[in-house]
Amino acid sequence: MTVTELLRCYPELPHDSVVETLRSDLQTRIPTLPLETLKRLYTLSAGEILKRRRPKRRHKAPMVQIDGSEAVPLREYRTVIRKWNLQDAATRITEARRTIDPQAASTLRGTVSAIENGLRGTSEEMRAAIALAYNLPAAALVFDREAGTPPSRRSAN
Repeated sequence: MTVTELLRCYPELPHDSVVETLRSDLQTRIPTLPLETLKRLYTLSAGEILKRRRPKRRHKAPMVQIDGSEAVPLREYRTVIRKWNLQDAATRITEARRTIDPQAASTLRGTVSAIENGLRGTSEEMRAAIALAYNLPAAALVFDREAGTPPSRRSAN
């Protein structure tokens, strides 16, 4: 049964309500469904899960460039040269942030990963902390735009 067919079964309900109605309907019927139907439902749901996409990069991945040498991605610098895992980097960045601001929140592994993958931008404070944690001059870190420059936005017109 397709989604369109399912929506025809509940024409009086808005789409979100259809989803909730189907979910509760399935929960009551699952114990009585034949095994083949359960397998088909599982396959269909797995297909929906596989269609999810990764978020798009909004920033370029930060690079490290020392003394005019070729720039390398921050992740590569962390793993190959420093031999740190994400937790090591997050801990060191947190310590560096707290030397700048003792009240700074902890930096999580997910934050470090998102910065390295270009999924998240950085503030001037975070850039300074990264440079301090990696024992690099601030000029060695290359980001997609200058610190403090807001991302370009589409005009509202």
